[in-house]
Amino acid sequence: MNVIILAAGMGNRLGDATRALPKTLVTVNGKPLLHYVMDFLNHSAVEEITVIGGYQFKQVEAYLKKHHPHVRCVENPDYTRGSILTIRTALPYLTKDTLIMNTDHIYPRRLMKKLLPQCRDLTAVCDGDRSLVEDDMKVLRRSDGLIADIDKKLTQHDVGYIGMTFCSAEKIPEYKAAVEAALSENGDTVAVESALRWMAKNGKPIRVADVSGVGWLEVDTQDDRSIAESKLRMSGVSKTVRAISLTIGLIFLAILIHKVGYGTIWSQIRSLGWMTLPIFAVGVGWNLLYTIAWQVFLKDHGGNIPFWALFRIKLAGEAVNTVTPANFLGGDPIRIYLLKKYYRWTAGAASVVVDRTLHAMASTLAIIIGTSLAFWRLDTIPQNIKIGLPIVLSVFIIFVAFVFLHQRRGFFSFLMELARTLHIKRSFKPETVQRAKELDIDISKFYLHNAEGFWAAFALHFGGRILGIIEIYLIAIVAYPGFTFLQAWILGAVAPIINTLFTFIPGAVGVLEGASAGTLMIMGIPGSVGITIQIVRRIRQGIWIALGFGALNIQERKH
Repeated sequence: MNVIILAAGMGNRLGDATRALPKTLVTVNGKPLLHYVMDFLNHSAVEEITVIGGYQFKQVEAYLKKHHPHVRCVENPDYTRGSILTIRTALPYLTKDTLIMNTDHIYPRRLMKKLLPQCRDLTAVCDGDRSLVEDDMKVLRRSDGLIADIDKKLTQHDVGYIGMTFCSAEKIPEYKAAVEAALSENGDTVAVESALRWMAKNGKPIRVADVSGVGWLEVDTQDDRSIAESKLRMSGVSKTVRAISLTIGLIFLAILIHKVGYGTIWSQIRSLGWMTLPIFAVGVGWNLLYTIAWQVFLKDHGGNIPFWALFRIKLAGEAVNTVTPANFLGGDPIRIYLLKKYYRWTAGAASVVVDRTLHAMASTLAIIIGTSLAFWRLDTIPQNIKIGLPIVLSVFIIFVAFVFLHQRRGFFSFLMELARTLHIKRSFKPETVQRAKELDIDISKFYLHNAEGFWAAFALHFGGRILGIIEIYLIAIVAYPGFTFLQAWILGAVAPIINTLFTFIPGAVGVLEGASAGTLMIMGIPGSVGITIQIVRRIRQGIWIALGFGALNIQERKH
């Protein structure tokens, strides 16, 4: 596949930044926009790249000669007119399957993986997970999914264009003809997308590649530039923190295992033998219960999703939750996105919000019971834990209760009003306000008008938590025959607290093992048993993560 990059524009909306620099060389977080484009195109599918420059062309040419000498650089001398002339300049280099893209967008590399399988014939790359503003290129689709119209001024639209078009070798003659026709009908001051609009208006099929769920950045103004720099910095900090946290956790885990003795841990793991089968079966059980609980909410929204498709989506979301420090903020958006095929957006989002809340409520109840049992049966709890644990638990309970009560009254509308009050955001787009209201209605309906469904779903989630405690018990009785179910429950109450407090460490690696060992030592049980329990659970977790990402790939292929 070849790539043509449109980089001729003056970038007047960037103000002083483009007085002496072409827009494509304006820096964001210390690197020019063209650097980000080239980084995105560092993919085995890309064979040849052509950059069409214009304003301050010599600077663009010099940059490419220095950093990317293999890239062809072509000048559009009429860059002060519409970008339709830039693509016209590129037409001689449109000779095979080609991706045409803008230079003022910053795309993450993972977008390419999602994009390529959808590119065939003539395809416009779009997303549907953002609120479009006046300057965004809007796309209206026909009933068969092909593009009916594309323009910034559309009042009705389905998705937004993100600045990339794929043209297969077979469609090159049609696309070239469309560029000339758009020039003839509209003059040379129109945008490059006018060629797509001409094709759509004349019945030419244009597909849509949907890359919703993959964040990207556009830099048209100084505000855009500031936002992009902030997000890139935060992304870099997040990756660094994640790497450091995971490294520290792994080191701590290695120290723990070394202190207890590798032989002891390995001996306890080996002793499980055939017990690994019922342990894995317990994991199947709670995933089934959680999926059934989720389905209880969705039954009221008229969709028709097969149970096993919902089960796969659940696994995919939980796999992402497990491997990211953001926890459910990482995996739950994946679940919402994958539900779009079966339900309207607000119904799918509401179901995930309610499902997560019920899970938190069931976990809280299990923690309360486990903590109460610990204080009732154990006389050896250190004083600092006696004081600190009730405080942490109280904060956790208050937070869950706060979220639950406000969901019954309109949680997302409340958050928007809070943002205005605290001057975090002064106003929201009408589309955003409307979506929040629809989401609140779907959530509150479930709580206020489906008491039976609420209690059924809650019971299923609590049943899932009980199965988690049973898993701990099955592992422990092999490693330490005198282990009791009561002790398993106490240990099961510790895990969600540690996962919440140390969410910045993926999977709370090392910390969870240490906390489990310490908890069991308070109960007079060797700390090695706690480490063994968590290592076996991580092995089981690894299997489910693999299945979850496998399920995610299945869902992606279906989309």
